[in-house]
Amino acid sequence: MTAWAGDAQLAAFLASRFPAANAEQIGRISASLWMAGSTALAAQGICVPETVQGALAPAAMQTVLGRAGGAQFLLAVGARLGSLEAFARFLTALEAWYRREHGSGVHPGRGAEAGPGSGR
Repeated sequence: MTAWAGDAQLAAFLASRFPAANAEQIGRISASLWMAGSTALAAQGICVPETVQGALAPAAMQTVLGRAGGAQFLLAVGARLGSLEAFARFLTALEAWYRREHGSGVHPGRGAEAGPGSGR
């Protein structure tokens, strides 16, 4: 497990995966999913320890109700997971869920992609 270098390392890692606006959006989506609990997350292919899910449930609710703070929620998840590898696995699973639910035409980390009928 890679030792945590701090919040700056986590923020840089998140920025390398998502543009800021997309991190905010995917963070709000993940907070909404988070509120369903660790069993429901696992059913969607997003595995997090129950203790991590429970600890961040209030932050997820605040993010959903406030309709803001998605990127901060993702940073909190990364900090609770405790390593860049665990955070990367979480983000990869979240991206895979997003593609299954919303189709392959839009990817939360990379924006619009050429797809069937897109004219590109």
